[in-house]
Amino acid sequence: MFDEREIQDNPLISDSDGAWQELVDAMNPASLLVLIQSRMGPDLLRRSTPEDVLQDALMNAWRDRAKVEWRGVRPFRAWLLTVIDNRLRDLADYEHAQKRGGGRSPISIDAPSRGNASSDGQRPQWLVATTTPSRMAVMREQAVAIRTALESLHPDVRDVVRLRVVEQRTLEQVADQLGMHISAVRRRLVKGAQEYQRLVMKHLSGRSVALTPADQLTSALDSAAESADGPTARRADSSPGLGRRKKST
Repeated sequence: MFDEREIQDNPLISDSDGAWQELVDAMNPASLLVLIQSRMGPDLLRRSTPEDVLQDALMNAWRDRAKVEWRGVRPFRAWLLTVIDNRLRDLADYEHAQKRGGGRSPISIDAPSRGNASSDGQRPQWLVATTTPSRMAVMREQAVAIRTALESLHPDVRDVVRLRVVEQRTLEQVADQLGMHISAVRRRLVKGAQEYQRLVMKHLSGRSVALTPADQLTSALDSAAESADGPTARRADSSPGLGRRKKST
């Protein structure tokens, strides 16, 4: 599981491309692609891709990084989801305007949008490194594995696993949204996370794409074992669905 205390410097004020690369990896971009696709309607999916939306959202987040207080990976990921939702609304508005005007030009990350380039018009090196064809191929394959695993889960546990492991909600938030007692959420999560992990590994088994350390799923099981104190405990400061990183010596 990713331990945020191992981030020595605030990545939002760092000039290091490596710091941003590490932050993007820590947010489990494959699961973000799954979330984005689930929030895109058929019309948007015909004209844009989840990868485009994620890249544009990351650029907007990078542009506005000075306005955000760093409180850890999970809060930053939650904020990034609001940026993603805003971008999806922009695309939906554009789609509506195009339909009214009869236009059919495709929407792309390369088209003008708020914050999709640095001050000199170039994309920063960390985004270029994050979105190389090989890395995007890995993320897409992992996203397919996550989506396939979720769809294969029994309905009794599917929503609990999706909300906790993929959307990274707290146990209390999952319980509130599903109208369940937190103890029932914990029981279903223990059961569902085990099956989810098995299904993802089965999908990736024998393929050229493997899970990187930041995408390991063993933390899904750890998240199910939180104490009765809930998300205020140390584990809640880590991001479910992310691998443990070793401290540098």
